[in-house]
Amino acid sequence: MNQILLQLKKTSPLLGCVFLIIIILHLFPVNFFQSYILNSAFENLLHPYGFACVAAFLLYILYPSFQQSPRKHKTILLVSTTILCSAIGLASEIIQCFFDRDASLDDLLNDTLGSVAGTLLFISITRYSFIRNKLLRLVMLFTGILVLSYTSVTFTKVSFAVYYRNHQYPTLFGFEKQWEQTFIDAKHSTVSTVSNDTFWEDNKSSHSLRVDLHDGEYPGVSFSDVYSNWSKADTFSFALYSLSDSSYSLFIRINDSNHNNEYTDRFNARIQVNPGKNHYTFAIYDIAKSLKTRTMNLNKVETILLFGHKNNSGKSILLDSIRLNR
Repeated sequence: MNQILLQLKKTSPLLGCVFLIIIILHLFPVNFFQSYILNSAFENLLHPYGFACVAAFLLYILYPSFQQSPRKHKTILLVSTTILCSAIGLASEIIQCFFDRDASLDDLLNDTLGSVAGTLLFISITRYSFIRNKLLRLVMLFTGILVLSYTSVTFTKVSFAVYYRNHQYPTLFGFEKQWEQTFIDAKHSTVSTVSNDTFWEDNKSSHSLRVDLHDGEYPGVSFSDVYSNWSKADTFSFALYSLSDSSYSLFIRINDSNHNNEYTDRFNARIQVNPGKNHYTFAIYDIAKSLKTRTMNLNKVETILLFGHKNNSGKSILLDSIRLNR
């Protein structure tokens, strides 16, 4: 243990630099992609892969000094490195709280998994490994790869969802594919995909999105990170089937990625919902020009919201064929 502490003391400037780099990277959001959901998934992916690299790098620096040490000391080094990297991850999450960034247990878990994976990969690959059993080293190698693969699942799913979203244009949401759920979020409501046979016999699609509104402020459904380039379309439209026996109002809002959360900085409209079938169409020109102080960036449209008020609690609607038209 004293040998480990001595080596850590010698490498403390390096550890400080690594810690500082990790903190800086954590404080700045990733914007490699046009999709902010994909950016978020990629940022989460950096946690396990980044800490795997940190763990492997630290072992690359420290391990040669333990070549002549007993097997027990080498094992302690591996465990200590993993714990140290996890501690750096914990410290980075705590520090983020002071810089208007949210700390996350999921991020800490990914940091820890990455640290474990990096340690396993290093000790299974390095030619100086104290583990002589080739089968055991192979198991450790595949375990490390499996851990990193597990942490990559969300990013892979989101990547495919964004790819299919981009290739579904001009349809934004048809509710026929499972990947569309990546971009749908319910607020004070319950959403589910249902068959169209009961309500829309003449509809070409086979499924709709059912939205059941509950008690709460502005119950509804949000479509986030939608296909962003609306500049080539003339109109935006969608179909709505109301399961209520009476008419009522709902509200729709559309904003781009430059939205400042002010009411006047987005498109807002009230729609009259009548029993049964309803169809709504909005001119893209009117959407773009509806902002008070600027024109909406039609190359960076981001979010569509459909919502009601508290008095709409208990209402249920079916949404279908949300699309752009030329």
